[in-house]
Amino acid sequence: MTPEQLEAHGRALAFLSARYRQALKLQVVDSLPSPVYGFNAAGWYLFAVVESVPVLGATEHIAVHKISGEVRALSALGQ
Repeated sequence: MTPEQLEAHGRALAFLSARYRQALKLQVVDSLPSPVYGFNAAGWYLFAVVESVPVLGATEHIAVHKISGEVRALSALGQ
């Protein structure tokens, strides 16, 4: 890519990222709706991803480790 194309590419990604962030909210949850194989929720902050346009089906969950700050996507859980 040329320098101009790289700049345009970066601007396009920034625009899409901002739009995506505005469409999502993170809701703190105390527990997961179902177990996740190989994941112990102790020591993690848990969030449900809430979209501005509700989608039927399972909800994506994100976990952030309380000490290390590691972020894990727990995929879609629930119904």
